[in-house]
Amino acid sequence: MSQFYQLLRWAMTESDDVEFLYRAIKSCAGSFFSRNLPGGLMLLEDFVIASEKIAASPDLDDRCPRVEAQATISSIIFISSECCDASRESDEDQIERFISVKTRIADFIITSCRKDPAGQARCVAFR
Repeated sequence: MSQFYQLLRWAMTESDDVEFLYRAIKSCAGSFFSRNLPGGLMLLEDFVIASEKIAASPDLDDRCPRVEAQATISSIIFISSECCDASRESDEDQIERFISVKTRIADFIITSCRKDPAGQARCVAFR
């Protein structure tokens, strides 16, 4: 499991090849967090970063998983709220990190609703 997480993290944050990023988001497509994999929440911020990269991408072809990035962010909304509520007894740094993630998610959705060049991705953001 840890190797799978390392591969996902590398593909979403460290790889210079967008094909790995696209494939990671396409294969997870919003269902990663609903599976409740042990330790899966460690990748919460990585998925936000990857979705932001995809939204900023100028690619408009079918390779670019804009809809999947929106679906992933939509699935993270409620999880980040639960994490923030559950971590109230935890570090202040951890609480600030989750609040930062929630803010980035909100900004991402608002920006995508207004400016995403893919019509389907805008529809998913509105949902």
